[in-house]
Amino acid sequence: ATAVLGEENFVQGSPWYRVYVDYALANGILTGEVKDDLLYANPDRGVTRAEFAVLLCRYLGLNAEDYASVEVPFTDMDKVGSWAVNQVKAMYALGIVNGVANSDGTQSFSPQGQLSRAQAVTMMGRAGLVEMQSADLSQFSDAGKIPAYALEHFQTMVAAGVISGSYGKLDPNGTMTRAAVCKVLSLLG
Repeated sequence: ATAVLGEENFVQGSPWYRVYVDYALANGILTGEVKDDLLYANPDRGVTRAEFAVLLCRYLGLNAEDYASVEVPFTDMDKVGSWAVNQVKAMYALGIVNGVANSDGTQSFSPQGQLSRAQAVTMMGRAGLVEMQSADLSQFSDAGKIPAYALEHFQTMVAAGVISGSYGKLDPNGTMTRAAVCKVLSLLG
């Protein structure tokens, strides 16, 4: 299939994410979606928690089948597509995902929930992709909005030059897009 990234085939020039998406496609991290014999990366679309488990598993080079027997505490595993079940189990077994606390004290994975930038940065940090470092985040006007669980991971990713923010903001509670995932993983790679 021919790689078509968003509306790129209709405009001149190369969008900022092209090199990162190309890296992710070439390394089998992102597979894209085929429609009418064309491959679409959908770079501006948000990533779900289940999709990110799959992407991160591919990036780490894990054989998800090795985790098929792992027991997870998530009450909503029946909502995880078969294409992501073992990857979610792998992420749990490796301590990369903890799930979302329910009001009754149980844990859910929330597979179709949109992945926030704070959740993505935390999962990558827990995966040990960068040695823990500390950066001053005061240059970002929304640094105070970073959830406590994600603070050290944002400091590390900023110090490593993997996360640089946009227009002076980190947007920790914003949606992590497919293009942003590709950028971070390619910079880590």
